[in-house]
Amino acid sequence: MNSYSFSVRRLTIIIFLFITNNSLAQQLCVKCYRQNTSIEAGTINLIQNGSFENTTCSPGSFQSFCNASVNSNCSVSNWICTGGGTLTYSSIVDSNEATISDGNFAAYFGNMWAYVCSSTQWDTTCLNSLSCEYTGISSGYPYSDTLYGNDTGVSLEQTVYGIIPGNRYILEFWAGGEIHNGQFTDPGIFAVDVGYGKHYLNCTPTFGADTGTVYLIEFIASAPSHTIKFTNWGHMCYNCTELVLDNVKLYPAEYLPKNIPGCLIGIEDYGRNIIAEIYPSPFQNVLSVNVDISKEINLFLYDVTGRLVIYNRFIHSTEINTTQLSSGVYFIEIREGENSLLRRKLIKE
Repeated sequence: MNSYSFSVRRLTIIIFLFITNNSLAQQLCVKCYRQNTSIEAGTINLIQNGSFENTTCSPGSFQSFCNASVNSNCSVSNWICTGGGTLTYSSIVDSNEATISDGNFAAYFGNMWAYVCSSTQWDTTCLNSLSCEYTGISSGYPYSDTLYGNDTGVSLEQTVYGIIPGNRYILEFWAGGEIHNGQFTDPGIFAVDVGYGKHYLNCTPTFGADTGTVYLIEFIASAPSHTIKFTNWGHMCYNCTELVLDNVKLYPAEYLPKNIPGCLIGIEDYGRNIIAEIYPSPFQNVLSVNVDISKEINLFLYDVTGRLVIYNRFIHSTEINTTQLSSGVYFIEIREGENSLLRRKLIKE
């Protein structure tokens, strides 16, 4: 094998800094922090009424803010409810019904039962939990019963204007669960879409433990406006909570506090040069990764829409079966804990 063919088949990367192509629209990563307080101090927020304080709904009344519901007789300023069914009971709640992260109110996505993995009620065997995210959900799932919106679930969405295409933005929000006499003590599932498709997230139960989860979703804008959409299908198991949403923010990535790592972290944050081998390049059915780190590494492989398609944990080296992936462009990210050490574009032939 000559030196030229070796360089094509085996890609060795010495990382000193990260360069990203801002012309490629994509969601970069999802991070989560178990806390109730905001991460960004409130310098700027492109979301309007992100804490749901401006509303005609009365907490505790089960007045639904969704037009599809028979109980629809109130609204939440700047937000639109889509999906749901005649019996959807999504409503505004206060501290008597849920932990409130900011202000006095939060949005509760009440929608009964969700079928996540199969038509068998409460089947969650397909799910893979990756800290913040869930993977393993088959096409056509989740869905709700007919009276609760079928596969659309129930959603709150807001279109945000004044966004600069090609720039990086952070969607920050708090999520928790409902109280309801202490029944819903297990995690639930919900989805967020910033314009590149649904990402399924873990919904933290907050009954008996008043600390919810603050999520950060970093993405590169593709247009002057983006629609931010949150969706719930219902309880995915008997004791699984439904989504309570609060304190939604959208701001340019440069406003992220310096002590919070973004998706594109330079090697200076790790403290030493990192040597990584990723081969072959382009790859076909197997992708091999070697890193010069003696700690457990988290590997994420995304498609061009930012959808997570492969997750792997390893120390030093791993081989990944990629036969199930279609040909095209992918992005690999390597993290140590929450610190992103490497992000690279790859091609599958």
